[in-house]
Amino acid sequence: VAGMLQKSTLDDNGSDSGAKVNARSTTEPLGIQYGRGRVYGNEVFIEATGSSNDYLWIVQTLGEGECDGIHQVDGVDQVLLDDKEAAEYESVADYWFHGGSDSQTVNSSLAAAFPKWTDTMRGTCYMVFRLKYNLDKFQSLPSRSVVLKGRKLYDPRTETTVWSDNAALVAYDYLTNQRYGRQWPNSVVSTASVIDAANYCDAKGWTYNGLVQEWNSQDVVEKMLTHFRGAIIWSEGQFHFRYFDTDYESSVFTITDNHIYQDASNRAQLTIGQSSNWTKPDSYSCEFTDPDKQYTTDYLPVPATSGGGIVEEISLTGYLDKTKVGKMGNYLLERALLDRTVSGLYRDDLWVLEPGDLVTHSSTALRFDEQLMRVQSVSPSEAGVSLSLMYEDEDLYNDVFDLIPEDVYTCNLPDPYGEPPGVVNVSITEDVVNWRLRSATNLHVEFDAPSDYPWFDHVEVWRSFDDVNWEFLFYSGGSFSIDGVEEGVTVYLRLKTVSVHGVKQSDNNDYKLSHTIGGASSVVPASLSGLQVVVSGSAVNLHAIQLPDADIDQYTFRLGSSWVGSLLLAAAKAPNYSIQGVKPGSHTFWVNTLATSGQYGTVPRSAVATLSDPPAGKTVAHTATDDFSGGTHDNTEAYTYSLEEHLKCSHTSDVLTGTYTGPVIDIGTSGEYLMYILADVAVIGQGTDWNSFAPSPTTWTQMGLDKRWSELIELPAGPGVKMRINYGETSALGSTVEKMEILMASVQGRYFQVEIEITDPTAEVYALVENLTIKWCS
Repeated sequence: VAGMLQKSTLDDNGSDSGAKVNARSTTEPLGIQYGRGRVYGNEVFIEATGSSNDYLWIVQTLGEGECDGIHQVDGVDQVLLDDKEAAEYESVADYWFHGGSDSQTVNSSLAAAFPKWTDTMRGTCYMVFRLKYNLDKFQSLPSRSVVLKGRKLYDPRTETTVWSDNAALVAYDYLTNQRYGRQWPNSVVSTASVIDAANYCDAKGWTYNGLVQEWNSQDVVEKMLTHFRGAIIWSEGQFHFRYFDTDYESSVFTITDNHIYQDASNRAQLTIGQSSNWTKPDSYSCEFTDPDKQYTTDYLPVPATSGGGIVEEISLTGYLDKTKVGKMGNYLLERALLDRTVSGLYRDDLWVLEPGDLVTHSSTALRFDEQLMRVQSVSPSEAGVSLSLMYEDEDLYNDVFDLIPEDVYTCNLPDPYGEPPGVVNVSITEDVVNWRLRSATNLHVEFDAPSDYPWFDHVEVWRSFDDVNWEFLFYSGGSFSIDGVEEGVTVYLRLKTVSVHGVKQSDNNDYKLSHTIGGASSVVPASLSGLQVVVSGSAVNLHAIQLPDADIDQYTFRLGSSWVGSLLLAAAKAPNYSIQGVKPGSHTFWVNTLATSGQYGTVPRSAVATLSDPPAGKTVAHTATDDFSGGTHDNTEAYTYSLEEHLKCSHTSDVLTGTYTGPVIDIGTSGEYLMYILADVAVIGQGTDWNSFAPSPTTWTQMGLDKRWSELIELPAGPGVKMRINYGETSALGSTVEKMEILMASVQGRYFQVEIEITDPTAEVYALVENLTIKWCS
């Protein structure tokens, strides 16, 4: 017995880890088995007897009583140990069934083995199992399940309580049962309506076979009603069972134009609605319980030859008959496809209608005649009665998936599935706005709805930047704006009309437009009034008066003999910049405004800072020079300019970045030094001098230009020059200091190496670095 228990199917907590294992819990809810189903149950007692403890007794609850009994196949009880019939275990497995009547007594066999057991368990259906320890039969404790014929149900037609899987009687039992159900008094339920619904279920074969256990009670009822197309309505002080099937119903009212409320303009207050085809299922995957597969869950596709598309899963687990699953699945799918409703205001004499009633409806305004409809809701209004009705069709109930109901159109209005026309009178403009001291461009689009098309609902706005790849932006029912568009970019837009029925224009028919954003690109930002420089030791502080121009994006600081071709130092939101540890020499600093349009101010401002060489309190201990002849070139080369040796990027294969690594310099003694590099930078190439810009022709008239010289020679971006020092106590070096193009640095070592990186803005522009003078001060 101990070995059997060690390999039980229970989880670590001793509780049911799913519907297909035995639970062992004091909190497991007692289920309600309706109809027929395979039940595993909950172990509430387990103990051993015998001289060697070789008999294991188990009390296993199955559900609320009173249940009818154990289902048989060919006269054999369907009591299963694991997946084998208990009869196959011969003398090592015994069981006793108790249906859970209110008068049942204690199991005599169990009481004989355990006199302490005195519980009659009235109202509870349960099994007693006795398993004998036998390794030839049991390698572990087997799972125990019963194919149970569940609750006996009261049938008002015969005034008897017998087993039944009639779906209407199941719902009636659950609603009125005072122990485990909704506890409705029998008096609040129309007995005649229950009888009518039960007769209908018998005629159609609608059943419900399922275990109810810890569900939301509203969900339970709705699932039971679904199994016979049922509904429950309140009328005349009672709840009434209803079912939907035109083969068993007839129209109870004929609605004409005389019943429809009209406004002051004599317009009928009616609207027609229908879901978009994109939201409708193409097929259902119907979940059901298959008794041929040991009551496991299976799925039936509806229609049987489904071709994909939108596939929705629906639960029809109350059916054990695949044929019934197919019939109800066909109905539910066709009902979903015929998703068309009419809502409106009607005369108050239509108060006689109730939800679920079949009516025949005619309307001149909506152009349909004698259309069969079903009332969905009835509510009061100031004008009379507000009704919502859904389309009905007799072919919904022929138990065949033939798609005939999808083609039910008895009106001669335009096809609501037809493609809507495009919008008209489309225009596009720009708005330049200021926000938080910055200017921005918004794109404003106006359009009119399609003329003579009352079903217009909205447009889908799609955007592209290349007329190939499109992204959805938003829905718009009228004119709209796109905020913060980027200047100089061409924007492509598509406006896709969508009708109130959810039908959309095809992509090829969308209204399409394009626009290149101009924005504030023609605005040149204001120029600063001047630049102030303050030198404090080796620190240089630059500052100017900030301007209130909303188009200024940043202030750009450069270093060089002129603004054109100078080296970029920094870009800041304010015209203030401080540099610590500036190397000796005379340095010209520049600052200019840069607009959000990418244009610089007309007049850049400059200031000169002169720092003593050597720095105050320092003496030059060592000096070295480099004319770029002894180092290693990576896409760089020595170049003679103005009779002096310079370093430039070679632009090999149009690569605009090159690096020069100088030879290792041994200054003879190791020490701590203040080190700096002295070298000017010049820029040559397209746009920086007359010959490079326009060698021929060479006059303004010949070039046919109407621009200032400063506009012609200004580079789109300055070149970049980076200098660094590699140093160390040995020739292996190991340490590096950056920013030596403007700074000096404290270093400790004996061996030093200069490294220069040049990045040019275009293939026609070269930054030239003058031959170097390197100084070590102590």
